Amino acid sequence: MSNIRLRDFLKDNLLYPKGPGLGAAQILNSIKSTINFGTLSSIDLWESNAYLLFMPLVSDSRPEFRENVLRDCMLHLPIPLKMPSTVTVGLDGVESQRKTDELLERLDNETELYHTIKRPFKPLLYMDSSLYCTSMPFTDAMELGSPGDGLIIRPSKLGLFILHVSGNYPPTYSLNSLERCLETFGL
Repeated sequence: MSNIRLRDFLKDNLLYPKGPGLGAAQILNSIKSTINFGTLSSIDLWESNAYLLFMPLVSDSRPEFRENVLRDCMLHLPIPLKMPSTVTVGLDGVESQRKTDELLERLDNETELYHTIKRPFKPLLYMDSSLYCTSMPFTDAMELGSPGDGLIIRPSKLGLFILHVSGNYPPTYSLNSLERCLETFGL
């Protein structure tokens, strides 16, 4: 398996517009990512060792451990807030994007494409070895609803695979799409 083939396959089958993904990263054991694109293209910049951050969440399959993660854990990650304009559809999405744009205009710390504030992601459900986390509102004071996007963390034979997904798809659809793609490469 080559990283080039995997990268092309993921872009063609898992990422928007053909799939639920907005960004993806493959992280080898205890080193930087070997594949990263989309909204996770800068994962190595905001987390020096994402493997150590994410692996404890998916390495233990005991029910009591998973219940504790789902109940008590909250991840704060600088995953881009602004979604591509082609992703936000419908009145709720348009209103959410309008509020997002207003918030971004008020904040000074902007990059060229995305704002890098840390966003809250709450673990929502486990499916086999994968963990799905959903984005949460920042605070009530900001009056910005949750964009509805999510994050899938999944161990693989090579380390970890992380997929940032659009809220336009149900979590189970996103999880199953990732499983099918990784099974194709035996990961």
